[in-house]
Amino acid sequence: MTPCDRFDTFWPPNSHGGLKMHSDAPQRDRKPDRPMRLSELASAGVELCGIVAVFCLGGWWLDRRLGNDGPWMLLTGGALGIIGGLYKLWRLNKRFFG
Repeated sequence: MTPCDRFDTFWPPNSHGGLKMHSDAPQRDRKPDRPMRLSELASAGVELCGIVAVFCLGGWWLDRRLGNDGPWMLLTGGALGIIGGLYKLWRLNKRFFG
C-alpha cells in the first residue's frame, strides 16, 4: 500500500466536512502486524534507558541549580524515570500480550 492509497481511504470528505472512513481504513483497536510488533518491542529497552537518563540528568541539573549538598534530586529523578519507564513497559505488555 502506497501513501497515496492510504490517503484515498479518507477521501473524499463527507457531506459535513469531515473525512469519510472506509471499512478498510486502519482501526485503533486492531493489533499490529508482526514486523511492527517486533520493532516496538525491540525499542522498548532503549526507551526505558532514555527515560531514566533524561530524568536523572534533570535531577542532576536541579541539584546543581539549587546547590544541594546531596544527590537528592538526582535520586528522585532516577526513581521517577524508572517508574515512568516501567509504566510504559506495562502498557506495551498489556497492548501486545494481554
